[in-house]
Amino acid sequence: MRMTCVEEDSLMARSVEEVVASFDKMHLQYGFMASHFNDSVCKLVTEVSHHKQMISFLDDSIKNLKHQLRKRDTKLMDRDNSNRVLELDHKLIEKTISELKSEKAQLEAQNDYLKRKVEKRERVMKRENKRNANIYLKGYMDAQTELRGRDPSRERPFLSTGLDGISI
Repeated sequence: MRMTCVEEDSLMARSVEEVVASFDKMHLQYGFMASHFNDSVCKLVTEVSHHKQMISFLDDSIKNLKHQLRKRDTKLMDRDNSNRVLELDHKLIEKTISELKSEKAQLEAQNDYLKRKVEKRERVMKRENKRNANIYLKGYMDAQTELRGRDPSRERPFLSTGLDGISI
């Protein structure tokens, strides 16, 4: 039983529409994933910025306390009972400084971790974008060759085996 030209054209048009709809759906899914990665990277960058501000604040606090210690040392030296007061005050300020340094070290470590996490997310996003572009382009090229009546697996054997990192 032979199909007429009109029937063949109708079937071909439907298959092209299905292919286009499939690619549109895939494009939307990958766009959502890229948007999700962008949002998480932005949140991490904001958190890194906040940690930098906290580290700067702690540095300023340490400098301020050291300055106050020097000022107080000079004032207390003039008093009769200054040695005892000076020693206690000095110990208290040194303890506060060591606590602030410890907190600063923790924030710096956390900041380094967040930076590595941002870099990893950016690498993953770049790799996904490249992979998505290759998939989309392969599908487009296959659809074009199908429309022309050719078998795409014979023309580009490296694409028919799966995208193994080779960009078109």
